[in-house]
Formats: sequence, C-alpha cells, structure tokens
Amino acid sequence: MSRTLLRGAQVISMAPGRPDVERVDILVDDDRIAAVGDHLDRSDDDTIDFSGRIVMPGLINAHLHTWQSGLRCVGADWTLLQYLTHLHGGVARHYSPDDMFIGALAGALNQINCGTTTIGDWCRRGRLGASA
Repeated sequence: MSRTLLRGAQVISMAPGRPDVERVDILVDDDRIAAVGDHLDRSDDDTIDFSGRIVMPGLINAHLHTWQSGLRCVGADWTLLQYLTHLHGGVARHYSPDDMFIGALAGALNQINCGTTTIGDWCRRGRLGASA
C-alpha cells in the first residue's frame, strides 16, 4: 500500500459542502483520495509540499479531432467551407493509417499534458472513402 500526503495544496473542488477553493492537505492511498483536510497528521506517509500548486478535477474535452494534431494552426484563418474543402477534401485523403495513429497519439498525449482526463474524439476518416 502506497500512501502519499500532498501538503498545502490549493484545491479547486466545486464539491457540495466545501468551499470552491481551499488550501488543504490531501492524503492519497494507492490510487484513491483517502482524506482531505487541514493539517492532516500522517508522519509515516511520503509527504510532498504542494504549496503554490493547484489540484483540481480532471478536465473533459468533448470535441476533439486528434488525428489532426499535426495540422494545428494550418488554415487558422479559413472559413468553415475552406476548412472542409482543403482539409477534409484534400489533405485528409492523403493520410495513411499510420498517420492517423501518430496524430491521435500526439493529440492524446497533449491532452494529458494539459490536464485533460477524458476526450470525445471525432474522427470521420472512414467516411472519406479512404482505407483506414
């Protein structure tokens, strides 16, 4: 059993019955939060100073096209019609399954790095008529 005390974290929980933001200690037992409170006394646990750090629930990105990760900022000034014409009607048709995998992996890793824990990935690759 691994127990870690995160001391002095700035917690944004939005949980019923708790302040929206509070500075508290968090006791993590294996992969679960075991306790949240002021000055938890757990001297036998590994302790990490979380002063000046923010702890908050994971974020959900409900609409993402991870396969397009390598194309970020391409056509940033395009209209929707230009985007559909040039990206879906042009560039996307040249993507291989390996390109799709690499783009999706890079996009997912970027989301994890940004604190996102869940994504809704919108990939229309099969509808373009190309093999996937």
